[in-house]
Amino acid sequence: SYIKTTGSGTNEIGLKKCASVFDSLGKFSPSYDETATDTISADNVIICIGQQSGVEIQNDNAVNTCMTNGLIKTNMVTYETGVKGVYAGGDIVSGPKSVIEAVGTGRKAARSIDLYLGGDGIIESVEGLNKEYDMFTGRNEGFTSLQRTAPKFEDAGERTCNFEPYEYTYSEEEAIAESFRCLQCDLRLHLRHNPLPPEKFLKFVPELFDNVPQLEGVVQLYDDNKEVFAIKGSDNIKKSLLEMYESGKTASYFEYELDPMFTKRESELLQQFLQKHGKLPDSGDELDDLF
Repeated sequence: SYIKTTGSGTNEIGLKKCASVFDSLGKFSPSYDETATDTISADNVIICIGQQSGVEIQNDNAVNTCMTNGLIKTNMVTYETGVKGVYAGGDIVSGPKSVIEAVGTGRKAARSIDLYLGGDGIIESVEGLNKEYDMFTGRNEGFTSLQRTAPKFEDAGERTCNFEPYEYTYSEEEAIAESFRCLQCDLRLHLRHNPLPPEKFLKFVPELFDNVPQLEGVVQLYDDNKEVFAIKGSDNIKKSLLEMYESGKTASYFEYELDPMFTKRESELLQQFLQKHGKLPDSGDELDDLF
């Protein structure tokens, strides 16, 4: 492609079709179809793209020796060039890549430069790392109904006349109004997770039986997977637990419910178990044979 000024004072862009972008080795090497061309006339032409770095060190023989095929050779850990104390990073080192990658190499080079100048290589600011946070966000009436402050735009007819930004920034009043919609989102990084609710299961050990009342109720025994396998109603649930433990019942957990009509509650739990498993559980006594 080309750009030239015609005799009438206007500019002209010459275009030709790109046949391929990469060569057979996968390297960036565009080729063009010279038979497919076009021209566009324009009052002004703005060049805003390039595939080559603007090197301003071509006359510096020491630094120029660091370059190969338009790129500067560096140590890929420290980003120091072949010239002591000179560092490089970004597209001039890697070729075309993202802005994020360029910023990343810049930070790595900054650490190396700091070490080279006698520093400790720590470039991060510690300001605010130990900041005390006030967890109280306050209360604003009508907060949940606050709407975003819409930005203002330049009239469409005016946009075609210049290259000024067409989206306006907030005025001071609009910025303050918009800030009221903030709920200190960074507090989520400092809030602890809600604790899980306490489990209903108790370890099946005699030490915990002492806290069980000697009243009517129902006992359920659980295995390692916290699946119930035995249900027993009793007029003294503490006594029943001790008897089951001493009889050699191998359970990992237990729970109990107080109920003066324990036989009714026992029947309800047995029915629930039957519906879920299709069989009756162990009742913990000689009546198992009846099941």
